[in-house]
Amino acid sequence: MSKVTSVRRCYHCGKVLQDEDPNKEGYIQSEAFNKRSGNEILLCLECYDKLRYNEAPASAEVNEDYLKMLGDAKKEGALIVYLVDLISFECSFVKKVLDAIEGLPIVVIGTKRDLMPKQADSEHLKEYIAHRFRVEGFKQVTNEDVVLLDWTSSADVSTAVSVLEKKRNGKSAYVIGAKGVGKSAFITSFLRQYRNTSNRGVGISSYKETSLEVWQIPLSDEASLYDTPGTG
Repeated sequence: MSKVTSVRRCYHCGKVLQDEDPNKEGYIQSEAFNKRSGNEILLCLECYDKLRYNEAPASAEVNEDYLKMLGDAKKEGALIVYLVDLISFECSFVKKVLDAIEGLPIVVIGTKRDLMPKQADSEHLKEYIAHRFRVEGFKQVTNEDVVLLDWTSSADVSTAVSVLEKKRNGKSAYVIGAKGVGKSAFITSFLRQYRNTSNRGVGISSYKETSLEVWQIPLSDEASLYDTPGTG
């Protein structure tokens, strides 16, 4: 009687599995390959890596025009008004953006406070946000640099404006954050209490030498508040 030899194949791509050479197709680690219950669905290492969708989530793309704008902010020593979404907190961080604004003064606004549980302590939320920014390398951020804001165009932004004026030191301020974080609501609320004391008007235009459309709100004859496009 002839001996029957079974061939084990990858469930996804169908390649013959082998545990001897990682550089050849169908490679699978020995501990997985040698399981003999017969019930496991086996994948070669290549397919296994492809199918682990959340192993390394993709970072939001930031174009060169956006980075150039942040480069101008850094040259000026401008204030960054960084809006983060309390409901989708981790999506608010983009490494290229964080690298570009490293060393600049920051005011952090945690939006959608009204959507958080009522029993959530505001001071604890502010300290957690400050902690996360310190983890990202912004060692200077404390809970005094964090303002919580409701997600409505009628929200009271007086506290945020007070902190902004205190920290910008006469320089411009750039409002940044992910799409959907609430920048438009913040700007609308800001304009409700805004008084223009400069010789320039409020307007929307292309940021210099880029294709970015930004709101430019004069804070003085020399400085402006820039409402920038949202990151992905």
